[in-house]
Amino acid sequence: MQLSDDKKIEDLMVGGLKIIQSDDLYRFTSDAVLLARFPQKKHKKVLDLCAGSGVVGLHYYGQFGAESLTFVEIQQKLSQMCRESVTLNGLDDVATVLNVDLKEYSGQAKFDAVFCNPPYKAIDSGFIPENQSLAICRAEVKCTLFDIVKCASRSLCDGGRFYMCHKSERLTDVITAFKENKIEPSRIRFIQGKGNTGVYLLLIEGVKGRRYPLKIEGVFENNATDFKG
Repeated sequence: MQLSDDKKIEDLMVGGLKIIQSDDLYRFTSDAVLLARFPQKKHKKVLDLCAGSGVVGLHYYGQFGAESLTFVEIQQKLSQMCRESVTLNGLDDVATVLNVDLKEYSGQAKFDAVFCNPPYKAIDSGFIPENQSLAICRAEVKCTLFDIVKCASRSLCDGGRFYMCHKSERLTDVITAFKENKIEPSRIRFIQGKGNTGVYLLLIEGVKGRRYPLKIEGVFENNATDFKG
């Protein structure tokens, strides 16, 4: 595959898969990898919202496989890079990459799993990067937490599961958004930094249209600040 000078191929170190990254665009972090590893079962039809370069969906596929993958990403350059990674891995018959706004996307209740590594910062919560591409990935510039969970809810079949990572400080916002969109939280795991530096991240699983006792799992220490293959 012929790539432009700003792009490079990196090993995902799972299932023999690789991913294309660019130093000029948003690069995924260990949060995305932790999210992809959070599920406890295989799902047949998987949707990755705010997909970026496709790391969550690809990493999940490398572990469990799936009948189909759908990636939704609003930024054209990231969407194109995701599409190139799909082709690089020979997954054109399995994966669909859509360069669309998730607020306008209807999954038609056909997915049994939806993932999202969302922009973390509320728009009025402090510094937003001047780089517009980075700002869209890191802050709620193009979509809010509620927009994301609403899209996940309409895209999930009954009993389907939604997996999300988010900053631990927004736990109440996350649970509220889940409840208001008929997704019942079923598992939460908190992530702390290396050396017991405190919890900074949460991983959450919710189930569409069902009720389960909420399970709080043990705190996991993340020894990596970035995952680059």
